[in-house]
Amino acid sequence: AERFGTSSNYLTDTSAIMAEDMGSVSFQVVHPPRFSLPPDSATPIVMFAGGTGFAPFRSFILERARQADAGESWLFLGARAPADIYYRDELEQMAAQGKLHVRAAFSRADVDLKLGSDGRFSFEPGTRHYIGDEMLQAENAPALWNLLRRQEDGGQGAYLYVCGRTRFANAVMDGMKAIIHRFADGSEAEKAQTVRDELYRLVADERYLQEIFTTYTGSHIEKRTSYDASEVALHNDEENGYWMIIDGRVYDLTEFAHLHPGGLKIIREYTGMDATHAYQMILHHSNPEIDSMLGMYEIGVVRRLNFGMAWGVLIGPNGLESMTLANAYRIWVRYLYFVIELENSLHNEFTIQEQSTTRHELPDALSPYKAQLMQQIHKRFTKEYIGSVMGEPLHSVWAVTSGLCAPDEDVRWSSNAVKRVDQSEKAQRVERLHDELATMLETVVQHGDDALLQQMGRYFKMIETADKNFMRDLRLALLDGIRVFEEFEGNTIVLGRERLLEATKGIPNVLDTYYTKLVAQLERIEGSEDMQVTVQPPTDF
Repeated sequence: AERFGTSSNYLTDTSAIMAEDMGSVSFQVVHPPRFSLPPDSATPIVMFAGGTGFAPFRSFILERARQADAGESWLFLGARAPADIYYRDELEQMAAQGKLHVRAAFSRADVDLKLGSDGRFSFEPGTRHYIGDEMLQAENAPALWNLLRRQEDGGQGAYLYVCGRTRFANAVMDGMKAIIHRFADGSEAEKAQTVRDELYRLVADERYLQEIFTTYTGSHIEKRTSYDASEVALHNDEENGYWMIIDGRVYDLTEFAHLHPGGLKIIREYTGMDATHAYQMILHHSNPEIDSMLGMYEIGVVRRLNFGMAWGVLIGPNGLESMTLANAYRIWVRYLYFVIELENSLHNEFTIQEQSTTRHELPDALSPYKAQLMQQIHKRFTKEYIGSVMGEPLHSVWAVTSGLCAPDEDVRWSSNAVKRVDQSEKAQRVERLHDELATMLETVVQHGDDALLQQMGRYFKMIETADKNFMRDLRLALLDGIRVFEEFEGNTIVLGRERLLEATKGIPNVLDTYYTKLVAQLERIEGSEDMQVTVQPPTDF
């Protein structure tokens, strides 16, 4: 069927415009940020165009052709067949003049593109393939590697531009990784590190630029793997990677977290959990470029659990009420995501230790001002973080779980259990630590005691480890309960009641363990020979 473009057909149909007496048509050119030629015209460029993704590169090619000192220009074109090569005459002219290297991958035609002696393109018998295969050809991979590495030899490293659909952009990214891995030196681990370093450097230097588009908002992967929420929740750190749920789909953002223009901290705020609300709050879902780029990192979908019509009766805030098993599961998951969000926030707060907080301070050095910030982080953690996660969310989970699984249990058990822990001598010892740190800091400020400041650094390292471990252990404790729902689904109350009840009762134990370990570490530090610190009552500092 003959089809016409939406905007292009409208703009060229002048008869319709005149007939309707529409007059002039207003339009605005939206230029993608940073998607421009390098400031130095001698810098090589490599353009990867998927189909109509060739559009922005025509101007690039024409501009470079006018520049007397222009560096090398390469075009890797992904198309269905030779008929889909746009502006073929212009490309042939540039290639014949040596101003453009053209490579093409045809996905629906068994031909290879060659530049003939007459300066025209010829198409010889070949095998249909995709852009990633073309990049890895014997004559192309070394050329791309040399273009990337030229910067280390004192020359200009190439700028790489990618314009096309999500899958095309993903294929180009995979191709570049494969090329870097092929030519890197060292063991497999060292090669993998080189791949990451080179990729991060390209993005940081703004030499890897993407303009991605799509017309399809569905899944970008052919075989969709299902993941449980409990598995996603394990991926929110450097060791396990960074996963995120958006609109029911699971994304592995481990690599992108280090490429994100806003930095790792923004991504880290929402990994391991459902970030749909946050994603929509900043209107990313209405930006097709961002939405298309997100598709590059999709790995599957969240598994939907089938709870059927299972339900039970419990004592809620308003007395006796009914509760479906599906709603009980949602209460557990909300608690889990709340803990993960606070855990991620805590990790971001502690990164202050790696930053310069004053003008002449080295990033990893401990200044009195940074010590004050660290003290405030820990105080906020014990006063607000712990109070939040051991408060209403826990009591709601206990009310639901005990009501469905053990109606004879006291609905006040969770609040009483937390109260007992908070009133223990261990908890009181941790509480006194705030005043002790304030006194040490006052001494440092008043007397310039650098030795004491370094001793405080030992306390802060211990505190950071203990606080992070508490949030991690609480997350893992909640996952014990979540996995019961995932395993038994509609039969959770019948087959999993004991395990679910046990998991809930284990949550206050996480707080007790936190106080126990932190006090033991305090005693070890204060018992060491180089930490004989006399703590005076705090002043008004």
